[in-house]
Amino acid sequence: AYYNTFYVAEKSYEDAIEILALDQSTSDVIPSSAVSLLEQAIENALIIEQQFYNTKYLDDAYFILARSSYMIDRITAANYYFNKLCEEFPESAFFDESTIWMGYIDLKIGNVDGAKKKLLLLDSVSDKDKFLLYLLGAEIAKFESSTEDEKKYYLFALQFTFNDHEKKNLYKKLLL
Repeated sequence: AYYNTFYVAEKSYEDAIEILALDQSTSDVIPSSAVSLLEQAIENALIIEQQFYNTKYLDDAYFILARSSYMIDRITAANYYFNKLCEEFPESAFFDESTIWMGYIDLKIGNVDGAKKKLLLLDSVSDKDKFLLYLLGAEIAKFESSTEDEKKYYLFALQFTFNDHEKKNLYKKLLL
């Protein structure tokens, strides 16, 4: 039951990410099929947290809870689980990415200085996480109505993605 529950949570989350990656819309509204999968991922990850809290996959479950919550705009829950992951699992493979996502949350709640502090991580994170950080920089620039900085950050982000869908989305943003 444990492995099945974790598998369903992870699979639902990954399927939702794939739907979002393939979504050609420039709208911020996510498809209902992705929302359903994210809610299913949350439901199963909560079971892992509540019933299997001694598992080696608890940080994975926290990450799924946090990211899924963030994507369906449950910011308080997302912040709670990102913080919990970082506090309880400082050696987790999800630590840097969770810290960066907390920067996105800072920006959503109007804490621009908190979001900007996350950009200081640029020298210490993987290329995958640099992509996410540069996107955060672009979002901060957009929030501050700095078109030139927004463009600069999108161009930097392009250097750190090898995913064609991400590249297309970045080029669309640059064109807009």
